[in-house]
Parts: sequence; structure tokens; C-alpha cells
Amino acid sequence: MIRKKRQAWKAFKNYGTQENLDKYKKLEREVVKKVRNAKRRLEKEIATAREKNSRKFTEYIKSKTKSRSSIGPLRIEGRTITEDQDMAEHFNSFFASVLPREDTSTIPQILPKTGAQLDKIEVTDGAVKRIINKLKE
Repeated sequence: MIRKKRQAWKAFKNYGTQENLDKYKKLEREVVKKVRNAKRRLEKEIATAREKNSRKFTEYIKSKTKSRSSIGPLRIEGRTITEDQDMAEHFNSFFASVLPREDTSTIPQILPKTGAQLDKIEVTDGAVKRIINKLKE
């Protein structure tokens, strides 16, 4: 299906007819729909087989929640900055010079806490599964 979509795009690029464009758009919508449905099926399969194959579930969740927080090294005016503190200072000075100064005299006052607290929160596997299934419907 993706191959057909690519061929339709090439045909449109080469000949530029409205018919080729319509064919490409139709195939593109079908591919997007099929990929979305395949992803949903995979997620549903992984979620339902969690008890049987927890490793597959854990790997999938981990792949979706990776945090990539590495920045640098920076090259500024011919020199390389690798230290986190130096990079932070450079970013701070850059954004401070670019962004306008805010008027801090109109910041609203923060009201004191009301004392309301959540005493008990209970999360179960079944409740999470039901909520996820409702979201996917």
C-alpha cells in the first residue's frame, strides 16, 4: 500500500495531473488509516497480553516514554562549550537579550492554601485498562 502511494506521488510529480493528485491523496488517506488501525491493534494486543508477556509491555511503554535531555556541546564564536553550567549561562543571556522584559508589578497575589487534601488514591490494573479502552473507542 505504501509502495502504491509512493508510485502515485511520483506519477503526480512527473505529470502533474489532477487525476494523479486525487489518486495520491486517496492512497495517502488509506495508508494513514491502516497505519493508525495497525498501531491500535498492536497496543491493544500488548495491553491484553500484559500478564502473559510483561516484558513486551514494559519495553513498549519504555520506548514511548524515553527522555532525551542531552544538549550540547555548543559552538559559540569559534569556541566549544561543553560544561552544563556554561551552556545554561549562555542560553540565559541569549534569551534574556531576545525576550522582552515583563512588568512584574502586576503579578497577582497567590491565595493561601485551603487545606483540602487527597487522603486516599487507589489505582488498579482493571481501572486503568477500562479507561484506556474507553479512550481508544
